[in-house]
Amino acid sequence: MGSLIKIAVPNGIDTAMENLTKAILEEQPPDIYKFAYQYFQKKLQLRLEAEIMNTSDEQSNSPTKDSTAAGGENEFIEKVCQEYAETKDSL
Repeated sequence: MGSLIKIAVPNGIDTAMENLTKAILEEQPPDIYKFAYQYFQKKLQLRLEAEIMNTSDEQSNSPTKDSTAAGGENEFIEKVCQEYAETKDSL
């Protein structure tokens, strides 16, 4: 019998993949890999901009939104973008 391999599933992957799949089905891009990279880059940029806004809001004592509302999707997006950026030249 084959041995079972346990794989740790990153927190937020389900939401990230569901949202990416919806975007792919809506846009019908000719290059799915390039589209996914650009999609996650945009998500990461929006997250970074939100963090900057939250930081400036905290400094001015304004109420801020909870940055954990998206679950682990943000962490997953950042990891995917980093890994793709490291390997895209070899594709």
